[in-house]
Amino acid sequence: MNLFGWLQFAFYIIVLLALVKPLGLYMARVYQGKRTFLAPILAPVERFFYRLAGVKPEDEMGWKTYAVALLLFNLVELLFLYLLLRLQHLLPLNPHQFAILREETTGKVCDIQWQPTVIGRPSTDVDHNIMLAVNVQLLPNGMTVSRRHAQITLSEGHYFIEPLAEQNPVYLNEKELDPLTKREIKPGDKLLLGRNKIVMTFLTQALQPSALKEPKLQTAPLRPIPTPVPPPVSQPVSEKKGETLFVSEENILSYLVVEKCTVSERIGQRHDIIAYPFVLGRETPILLNESEISRRHAEVTFDPRTKKFYITDLHSTNGVAINAKSIQPDIPHEISPGVIIQLGPSVIVRFEI
Repeated sequence: MNLFGWLQFAFYIIVLLALVKPLGLYMARVYQGKRTFLAPILAPVERFFYRLAGVKPEDEMGWKTYAVALLLFNLVELLFLYLLLRLQHLLPLNPHQFAILREETTGKVCDIQWQPTVIGRPSTDVDHNIMLAVNVQLLPNGMTVSRRHAQITLSEGHYFIEPLAEQNPVYLNEKELDPLTKREIKPGDKLLLGRNKIVMTFLTQALQPSALKEPKLQTAPLRPIPTPVPPPVSQPVSEKKGETLFVSEENILSYLVVEKCTVSERIGQRHDIIAYPFVLGRETPILLNESEISRRHAEVTFDPRTKKFYITDLHSTNGVAINAKSIQPDIPHEISPGVIIQLGPSVIVRFEI
Protein backbone atom coordinates (compact mmCIF):
# COMPACT_ATOMS: atom_id res chain seq x y z
CA MET A 1 0.00 0.00 0.00
CA ASN A 2 1.32 3.45 -0.90
CA LEU A 3 1.34 6.60 1.28
CA PHE A 4 -1.98 7.84 -0.11
CA GLY A 5 -3.61 4.51 0.75
CA TRP A 6 -2.35 4.68 4.34
CA LEU A 7 -3.61 8.26 4.66
CA GLN A 8 -7.05 7.16 3.44
CA PHE A 9 -7.08 4.32 5.95
CA ALA A 10 -6.04 6.64 8.82
CA PHE A 11 -8.68 9.22 7.85
CA TYR A 12 -11.37 6.53 7.80
CA ILE A 13 -10.42 5.26 11.28
CA ILE A 14 -10.37 8.82 12.71
CA VAL A 15 -13.82 9.64 11.28
CA LEU A 16 -15.21 6.30 12.46
CA LEU A 17 -13.98 6.83 16.03
CA ALA A 18 -15.26 10.41 16.08
CA LEU A 19 -18.77 9.26 15.10
CA VAL A 20 -19.06 6.42 17.62
CA LYS A 21 -20.48 8.45 20.49
CA PRO A 22 -22.84 10.91 18.74
CA LEU A 23 -24.12 8.38 16.20
CA GLY A 24 -24.58 5.70 18.87
CA LEU A 25 -26.65 8.04 21.05
CA TYR A 26 -28.76 9.10 18.06
CA MET A 27 -29.47 5.48 17.04
CA ALA A 28 -30.36 4.56 20.64
CA ARG A 29 -32.98 7.35 20.77
CA VAL A 30 -34.41 6.29 17.41
CA TYR A 31 -34.78 2.64 18.48
CA GLN A 32 -36.36 3.69 21.78
CA GLY A 33 -38.93 5.83 19.98
CA LYS A 34 -37.67 9.05 21.52
CA ARG A 35 -37.62 12.41 19.79
CA THR A 36 -34.41 13.43 18.00
CA PHE A 37 -33.20 16.69 16.48
CA LEU A 38 -34.14 15.38 13.01
CA ALA A 39 -37.69 14.42 14.01
CA PRO A 40 -39.34 17.67 12.73
CA ILE A 41 -37.92 16.95 9.26
CA LEU A 42 -37.96 13.15 8.99
CA ALA A 43 -41.04 12.22 11.05
CA PRO A 44 -43.59 13.59 8.48
CA VAL A 45 -41.75 11.77 5.68
CA GLU A 46 -41.76 8.55 7.70
CA ARG A 47 -45.50 8.82 8.44
CA PHE A 48 -46.23 9.41 4.71
CA PHE A 49 -44.46 6.21 3.66
CA TYR A 50 -46.13 4.29 6.49
CA ARG A 51 -49.56 5.32 5.19
CA LEU A 52 -48.51 4.62 1.58
CA ALA A 53 -47.37 1.10 2.43
CA GLY A 54 -50.17 0.39 4.91
CA VAL A 55 -47.70 -0.14 7.75
CA LYS A 56 -48.65 0.30 11.39
CA PRO A 57 -45.51 1.31 13.28
CA GLU A 58 -46.84 0.00 16.60
CA ASP A 59 -47.22 -3.56 15.22
CA GLU A 60 -44.34 -5.99 15.68
CA MET A 61 -43.04 -7.91 12.60
CA GLY A 62 -42.59 -11.66 13.03
CA TRP A 63 -39.92 -13.64 11.25
CA LYS A 64 -42.36 -15.01 8.65
CA THR A 65 -43.60 -11.55 7.73
CA TYR A 66 -40.03 -10.28 7.58
CA ALA A 67 -38.95 -13.19 5.33
CA VAL A 68 -41.84 -12.60 2.90
CA ALA A 69 -41.15 -8.85 2.80
CA LEU A 70 -37.44 -9.47 2.16
CA LEU A 71 -38.11 -11.90 -0.70
CA LEU A 72 -40.70 -9.64 -2.32
CA PHE A 73 -38.38 -6.63 -2.11
CA ASN A 74 -35.51 -8.55 -3.74
CA LEU A 75 -37.84 -9.85 -6.46
CA VAL A 76 -39.04 -6.33 -7.29
CA GLU A 77 -35.44 -5.06 -7.27
CA LEU A 78 -34.34 -7.88 -9.60
CA LEU A 79 -37.14 -7.18 -12.07
CA PHE A 80 -36.43 -3.44 -11.97
CA LEU A 81 -32.72 -3.88 -12.73
CA TYR A 82 -33.47 -6.41 -15.47
CA LEU A 83 -35.91 -4.05 -17.21
CA LEU A 84 -33.47 -1.16 -16.73
CA LEU A 85 -30.76 -3.04 -18.61
CA ARG A 86 -33.03 -4.50 -21.29
CA LEU A 87 -34.67 -1.15 -22.08
CA GLN A 88 -31.60 1.02 -21.64
CA HIS A 89 -31.49 1.98 -25.33
CA LEU A 90 -35.03 3.39 -25.05
CA LEU A 91 -34.47 5.38 -21.87
CA PRO A 92 -33.53 9.07 -21.77
CA LEU A 93 -30.19 10.54 -20.64
CA ASN A 94 -28.17 7.98 -22.63
CA PRO A 95 -25.03 9.22 -24.38
CA HIS A 96 -25.59 9.90 -28.07
CA GLN A 97 -22.26 8.39 -29.08
CA PHE A 98 -20.53 5.21 -27.97
CA ALA A 99 -16.77 5.66 -28.22
CA ILE A 100 -14.04 3.07 -28.78
CA LEU A 101 -10.30 2.93 -29.40
CA ARG A 102 -9.03 0.54 -32.08
CA GLU A 103 -5.37 -0.51 -32.21
CA GLU A 104 -4.32 -0.51 -35.85
CA THR A 105 -1.76 -3.34 -35.89
CA THR A 106 -3.92 -6.07 -34.30
CA GLY A 107 -7.40 -4.58 -34.72
CA LYS A 108 -8.06 -4.91 -30.97
CA VAL A 109 -11.05 -2.80 -29.86
CA CYS A 110 -11.27 -1.18 -26.41
CA ASP A 111 -14.60 0.24 -25.26
CA ILE A 112 -14.71 3.58 -23.47
CA GLN A 113 -17.34 2.64 -20.91
CA TRP A 114 -16.65 4.89 -17.91
CA GLN A 115 -15.06 8.21 -17.08
CA PRO A 116 -12.23 8.86 -16.86
CA THR A 117 -10.96 6.10 -19.16
CA VAL A 118 -7.34 5.36 -18.23
CA ILE A 119 -4.97 4.16 -20.96
CA GLY A 120 -1.91 2.23 -19.76
CA ARG A 121 -0.78 -1.02 -18.17
CA PRO A 122 -2.00 -2.85 -15.03
CA SER A 123 -0.20 -2.75 -11.71
CA THR A 124 -0.62 -4.08 -8.17
CA ASP A 125 -2.71 -1.01 -7.28
CA VAL A 126 -6.34 -2.20 -7.21
CA ASP A 127 -7.78 1.30 -7.68
CA HIS A 128 -5.61 1.78 -10.79
CA ASN A 129 -6.69 -1.53 -12.33
CA ILE A 130 -10.37 -0.69 -11.75
CA MET A 131 -10.04 2.53 -13.77
CA LEU A 132 -7.80 0.93 -16.43
CA ALA A 133 -10.18 0.61 -19.41
CA VAL A 134 -7.58 0.45 -22.21
CA ASN A 135 -4.93 -2.14 -21.30
CA VAL A 136 -2.11 -2.01 -23.85
CA GLN A 137 0.28 -4.42 -22.11
CA LEU A 138 -0.27 -7.29 -24.58
CA LEU A 139 -0.13 -5.10 -27.67
CA PRO A 140 3.04 -4.90 -29.80
CA ASN A 141 5.44 -2.55 -27.95
CA GLY A 142 2.80 -2.26 -25.22
CA MET A 143 5.43 -2.57 -22.48
CA THR A 144 6.87 0.80 -23.57
CA VAL A 145 3.68 2.57 -22.48
CA SER A 146 3.44 3.96 -18.94
CA ARG A 147 1.05 2.43 -16.41
CA ARG A 148 -0.96 5.68 -16.33
CA HIS A 149 -0.16 6.96 -19.78
CA ALA A 150 -3.25 9.02 -20.63
CA GLN A 151 -6.94 9.31 -19.91
CA ILE A 152 -10.05 10.11 -21.94
CA THR A 153 -12.88 12.15 -20.42
CA LEU A 154 -16.34 13.17 -21.63
CA SER A 155 -17.64 16.70 -21.03
CA GLU A 156 -20.80 18.20 -22.50
CA GLY A 157 -20.89 15.64 -25.29
CA HIS A 158 -17.22 16.09 -26.29
CA TYR A 159 -14.34 13.70 -25.67
CA PHE A 160 -10.93 14.90 -24.47
CA ILE A 161 -7.51 13.23 -24.25
CA GLU A 162 -5.14 14.13 -21.40
CA PRO A 163 -1.53 12.83 -21.21
CA LEU A 164 -0.61 11.69 -17.68
CA ALA A 165 3.04 10.59 -18.09
CA GLU A 166 5.39 13.55 -18.20
CA GLN A 167 8.32 11.61 -19.69
CA ASN A 168 6.40 9.37 -22.10
CA PRO A 169 4.67 11.25 -24.94
CA VAL A 170 1.17 11.16 -26.40
CA TYR A 171 0.61 12.31 -29.99
CA LEU A 172 -2.68 13.44 -31.49
CA ASN A 173 -2.57 13.17 -35.28
CA GLU A 174 1.29 13.23 -35.16
CA LYS A 175 1.38 16.33 -32.89
CA GLU A 176 2.84 15.83 -29.42
CA LEU A 177 0.57 16.93 -26.57
CA ASP A 178 1.72 18.70 -23.43
CA PRO A 179 1.38 16.60 -20.24
CA LEU A 180 -1.67 17.20 -18.02
CA THR A 181 -3.43 19.32 -20.65
CA LYS A 182 -6.72 18.34 -22.29
CA ARG A 183 -7.28 18.33 -26.05
CA GLU A 184 -10.55 17.49 -27.75
CA ILE A 185 -10.55 14.35 -29.90
CA LYS A 186 -12.97 13.63 -32.70
CA PRO A 187 -13.99 10.45 -34.56
CA GLY A 188 -11.18 9.33 -36.85
CA ASP A 189 -8.40 10.99 -34.85
CA LYS A 190 -5.18 9.00 -34.39
CA LEU A 191 -3.64 8.66 -30.94
CA LEU A 192 0.03 7.61 -30.85
CA LEU A 193 1.23 6.33 -27.48
CA GLY A 194 4.84 6.33 -26.29
CA ARG A 195 8.08 6.72 -28.19
CA ASN A 196 7.31 3.64 -30.31
CA LYS A 197 4.02 5.33 -31.30
CA ILE A 198 1.40 2.63 -30.81
CA VAL A 199 -1.39 3.82 -33.13
CA MET A 200 -4.97 3.78 -31.85
CA THR A 201 -7.91 5.24 -33.77
CA PHE A 202 -10.69 7.00 -31.89
CA LEU A 203 -14.14 6.06 -33.24
CA THR A 204 -17.77 6.55 -32.24
CA GLN A 205 -20.92 4.64 -33.04
CA ALA A 206 -22.30 7.59 -34.97
CA LEU A 207 -19.25 7.58 -37.25
CA GLN A 208 -18.88 3.85 -37.74
CA PRO A 209 -21.57 1.62 -36.18
CA SER A 210 -19.78 -1.51 -37.36
CA ALA A 211 -16.73 -0.55 -35.34
CA LEU A 212 -18.10 -2.48 -32.38
CA LYS A 213 -17.82 -5.69 -34.37
CA GLU A 214 -14.53 -7.51 -34.39
CA PRO A 215 -12.58 -6.12 -37.35
CA LYS A 216 -10.41 -8.17 -39.65
CA LEU A 217 -7.06 -8.58 -38.08
CA GLN A 218 -5.09 -7.91 -41.24
CA THR A 219 -6.10 -5.58 -44.05
CA ALA A 220 -2.58 -5.71 -45.44
CA PRO A 221 0.30 -8.09 -44.93
CA LEU A 222 2.18 -7.35 -41.74
CA ARG A 223 5.91 -6.98 -41.87
CA PRO A 224 7.66 -9.91 -40.22
CA ILE A 225 9.40 -9.36 -36.95
CA PRO A 226 13.15 -9.53 -37.51
CA THR A 227 14.99 -12.29 -35.72
CA PRO A 228 17.24 -10.90 -32.98
CA VAL A 229 20.93 -11.15 -33.84
CA PRO A 230 22.61 -13.46 -31.34
CA PRO A 231 25.33 -11.79 -29.29
CA PRO A 232 28.92 -12.94 -29.68
CA VAL A 233 30.82 -15.43 -27.57
CA SER A 234 28.18 -18.12 -27.74
CA GLN A 235 25.33 -16.54 -25.78
CA PRO A 236 23.47 -17.59 -23.73
CA VAL A 237 26.23 -18.83 -21.44
CA SER A 238 25.33 -21.18 -18.65
CA GLU A 239 27.26 -21.08 -15.39
CA LYS A 240 27.08 -24.86 -15.05
CA LYS A 241 28.94 -26.96 -17.56
CA GLY A 242 26.67 -28.88 -19.88
CA GLU A 243 23.52 -27.05 -18.73
CA THR A 244 21.10 -26.00 -21.47
CA LEU A 245 18.69 -23.12 -21.06
CA PHE A 246 15.14 -23.70 -22.29
CA VAL A 247 13.73 -21.06 -24.65
CA SER A 248 9.95 -21.17 -25.14
CA GLU A 249 8.12 -19.86 -28.18
CA GLU A 250 6.72 -16.86 -26.29
CA ASN A 251 9.15 -16.06 -23.48
CA ILE A 252 12.93 -16.10 -23.48
CA LEU A 253 14.30 -17.08 -20.11
CA SER A 254 16.74 -14.63 -18.57
CA TYR A 255 18.69 -14.34 -15.34
CA LEU A 256 20.51 -11.87 -13.12
CA VAL A 257 23.99 -12.24 -11.70
CA VAL A 258 24.98 -10.30 -8.58
CA GLU A 259 28.09 -8.17 -9.24
CA LYS A 260 28.01 -6.10 -6.04
CA CYS A 261 26.00 -6.11 -2.81
CA THR A 262 26.42 -5.69 0.94
CA VAL A 263 26.52 -9.46 1.58
CA SER A 264 29.76 -10.79 0.10
CA GLU A 265 28.48 -14.41 -0.02
CA ARG A 266 25.86 -13.42 -2.60
CA ILE A 267 28.31 -11.95 -5.11
CA GLY A 268 28.28 -14.17 -8.21
CA GLN A 269 24.94 -15.76 -7.36
CA ARG A 270 22.42 -16.17 -10.16
CA HIS A 271 18.65 -15.67 -10.08
CA ASP A 272 16.56 -17.08 -12.95
CA ILE A 273 13.64 -15.05 -14.31
CA ILE A 274 11.00 -17.49 -15.54
CA ALA A 275 7.92 -15.23 -15.66
CA TYR A 276 7.26 -11.62 -16.61
CA PRO A 277 6.81 -9.01 -15.35
CA PHE A 278 9.46 -9.72 -12.72
CA VAL A 279 9.76 -7.33 -9.75
CA LEU A 280 13.16 -6.63 -8.21
CA GLY A 281 13.09 -5.61 -4.57
CA ARG A 282 13.95 -6.46 -0.99
CA GLU A 283 11.90 -9.69 -1.21
CA THR A 284 13.94 -11.03 -4.16
CA PRO A 285 16.13 -13.88 -2.77
CA ILE A 286 19.41 -12.39 -4.05
CA LEU A 287 18.52 -8.98 -2.57
CA LEU A 288 17.27 -9.98 0.88
CA ASN A 289 18.20 -7.58 3.72
CA GLU A 290 19.47 -4.92 1.31
CA SER A 291 18.26 -1.91 3.29
CA GLU A 292 18.84 0.60 0.49
CA ILE A 293 16.64 -1.34 -1.94
CA SER A 294 12.92 -0.56 -2.07
CA ARG A 295 10.37 -3.32 -1.59
CA ARG A 296 9.28 -2.78 -5.21
CA HIS A 297 12.39 -1.24 -6.72
CA ALA A 298 12.28 -2.11 -10.43
CA GLU A 299 10.44 -4.32 -12.89
CA VAL A 300 11.83 -6.45 -15.74
CA THR A 301 9.42 -7.10 -18.62
CA PHE A 302 9.57 -8.96 -21.94
CA ASP A 303 7.76 -8.20 -25.20
CA PRO A 304 7.27 -11.55 -27.01
CA ARG A 305 6.58 -9.86 -30.34
CA THR A 306 9.80 -7.89 -30.53
CA LYS A 307 11.82 -10.30 -28.33
CA LYS A 308 13.06 -7.32 -26.33
CA PHE A 309 13.56 -6.89 -22.60
CA TYR A 310 12.81 -3.73 -20.63
CA ILE A 311 13.43 -2.48 -17.11
CA THR A 312 11.29 0.15 -15.35
CA ASP A 313 12.01 2.08 -12.17
CA LEU A 314 8.95 1.65 -9.91
CA HIS A 315 9.47 4.99 -8.13
CA SER A 316 12.21 3.50 -5.96
CA THR A 317 13.73 5.61 -3.20
CA ASN A 318 17.35 5.34 -4.39
CA GLY A 319 16.82 5.00 -8.13
CA VAL A 320 17.94 2.70 -10.97
CA ALA A 321 20.87 3.12 -13.35
CA ILE A 322 21.70 1.24 -16.56
CA ASN A 323 25.41 1.13 -17.40
CA ALA A 324 25.95 4.00 -14.90
CA LYS A 325 23.19 6.17 -16.43
CA SER A 326 20.18 6.92 -14.21
CA ILE A 327 16.70 6.31 -15.66
CA GLN A 328 13.41 8.06 -14.99
CA PRO A 329 10.59 6.24 -13.12
CA ASP A 330 7.67 4.70 -15.03
CA ILE A 331 9.55 4.72 -18.36
CA PRO A 332 10.56 1.28 -19.70
CA HIS A 333 14.18 1.17 -20.92
CA GLU A 334 15.42 -1.58 -23.20
CA ILE A 335 18.12 -3.85 -21.81
CA SER A 336 20.24 -6.46 -23.56
CA PRO A 337 22.53 -9.28 -22.38
CA GLY A 338 25.53 -7.98 -20.47
CA VAL A 339 23.84 -4.78 -19.28
CA ILE A 340 24.87 -3.63 -15.82
CA ILE A 341 21.91 -2.59 -13.63
CA GLN A 342 22.54 -0.58 -10.48
CA LEU A 343 19.85 -0.61 -7.80
CA GLY A 344 20.48 2.10 -5.28
CA PRO A 345 24.06 2.89 -4.17
CA SER A 346 25.10 -0.61 -3.04
CA VAL A 347 23.68 -3.24 -5.41
CA ILE A 348 24.77 -4.03 -8.98
CA VAL A 349 23.43 -6.95 -11.04
CA ARG A 350 24.22 -8.12 -14.58
CA PHE A 351 21.41 -9.06 -16.94
CA GLU A 352 21.91 -12.14 -19.13
CA ILE A 353 19.86 -14.55 -21.25
